[in-house]
Amino acid sequence: MATIANGNGTRDRPMIRVPRGPLKSGTPGRGFVLLASFATLTMVVAAALAAGLPSLTQQALRGTEVVETSQMEAGPPPRVEASGNLSVSVPIATPSVLDAGEQLRLNVSVTGGEPPYNLSWESLPSGCNSQNSSQISCRPGAPTGEPTTSRIYVEVADSNGSTATSSETPVTVNPIPTVAISSSSNVGTAPLSVNFTATTFYGTAPFTFQWQFGDGSTGTGQYVNHVYTTVGQFHVNVTAFDSVGKNSTSHYPIQVVAVLNGVVSVSPSTGVVAGSSFTLRVAASGGLAAYSYVWTGLPASCSSVDAASLSCTTSTVGSYRVTVQITDRLDHTANATIVVTVSPPTPIARWVGLGIMVTIVFAGVVLVLRRRSRRRREGSNAPPAASLPPQANGQSGTARQ
Repeated sequence: MATIANGNGTRDRPMIRVPRGPLKSGTPGRGFVLLASFATLTMVVAAALAAGLPSLTQQALRGTEVVETSQMEAGPPPRVEASGNLSVSVPIATPSVLDAGEQLRLNVSVTGGEPPYNLSWESLPSGCNSQNSSQISCRPGAPTGEPTTSRIYVEVADSNGSTATSSETPVTVNPIPTVAISSSSNVGTAPLSVNFTATTFYGTAPFTFQWQFGDGSTGTGQYVNHVYTTVGQFHVNVTAFDSVGKNSTSHYPIQVVAVLNGVVSVSPSTGVVAGSSFTLRVAASGGLAAYSYVWTGLPASCSSVDAASLSCTTSTVGSYRVTVQITDRLDHTANATIVVTVSPPTPIARWVGLGIMVTIVFAGVVLVLRRRSRRRREGSNAPPAASLPPQANGQSGTARQ
């Protein structure tokens, strides 16, 4: 075999080896050898033309060497290659994870083939458009609900019509971050110790957190503790920052109340007399309203009610330790107690009562007598009856006789 050298590399092709020296008897003549060489060369030219490479055929004709051999060998048609294979690198994304609205930079490199190249960027995130360039930048739009991952690749074609496709590069676009607050308690009595937790959704980690507790104090970190020492309403704020500078703020209310307490009183304050009505009242404060009440230790014939006041009448004399239990919405309780003494009616009270009854009866009698007297006066002041005629009088007299 022999080779043909050209600008694109070396190619194998079949050559004819011609024996040197005098021909032996029984061997083909020189004319036959030349005829065979011409036939083989014609086959090589035809193969080159069929492959569409006339330049290679011309170089083969110009560079042909004849090497003597004891026999003639034939080989396959020559192989032809391009000046370089077209290839495209894996796209580089900066950054590969980002928030919606942040700038995304993409670049790729193309080698081989025949420039100029035609590039098409495929599977780009929402808000990004393809350009015929090895470097593009864009700001992806916000995904709907959940983060989205795009597997970006590039298709390249050169001026000879050769094509190449890159491998994929994943790019994840996160929605704008949000943050929420949770706590161990949002209401209680002072001093109130509260554990806070900030929970982020979406955005690009890692996150940092800044707290304002509403009473002038601040803190940092995802998990914080704060103690409220004064009574009042407080508004807690936390701001979460992600790694690309996006942030979100959340608000949370805290209520600190005074310790639950109650004071109970009885009316009349001068004392309770058996057979008379009295009222118990409790004034609740602190805790978290509304309150509920349970009364115990009441005198006989008095029953508990879920109310801040209770009225009843008892005829049982004695001393009673009345307690009311107050419960607020936090299930905190407080007790208020008072001693109620029920006394028997006094003699003076009896005479007073009797006097009142006598006065009422006397007033009734006087009223009746006055009405009768008025009727009598009205009857005496009536005009006399008219005189009858004489006949009537006579007849009347006769009748009377």
